[in-house]
Amino acid sequence: MKAREDGFTLIELLVVVLILGLLAALALPSFIGQKGKASDAQAKSNLQAAQRAMETYYTDHETYASANMNASSDPDSLIGLEPTLADSPVPDIAAQGSDNYTLRVVSNSSTPVTFRLRRRSNGETDRTCSPSSTGGCASDGTW
Repeated sequence: MKAREDGFTLIELLVVVLILGLLAALALPSFIGQKGKASDAQAKSNLQAAQRAMETYYTDHETYASANMNASSDPDSLIGLEPTLADSPVPDIAAQGSDNYTLRVVSNSSTPVTFRLRRRSNGETDRTCSPSSTGGCASDGTW
């Protein structure tokens, strides 16, 4: 009698490879857009940090900062108040008044999304983005 050999047959190995292939095919689509989503999340985070810096600046100077965003050596600049604003993507002040402002940032994703944060004179805040239904931008153009 011939002794039975231990090991896997070719059929068993093919079934395992097939199962692994199916699992990879199911999981891969959920991971494809993660880098773009992370970039959009970073842009929104930077915009919220800029909003905090603008409000801090207003508390100190009773007016909102204008183009005083990038002077890191100036403690009164927005980066002086919030050092994380130097991280990419850097928000910019799209418009500013004595009691309102609009901040804007464009994400670094493969499909760039422009996020805007506008503080109105009455204290309300609008958060809009474009193009809608992409990345971190909802279908109604808000975030």
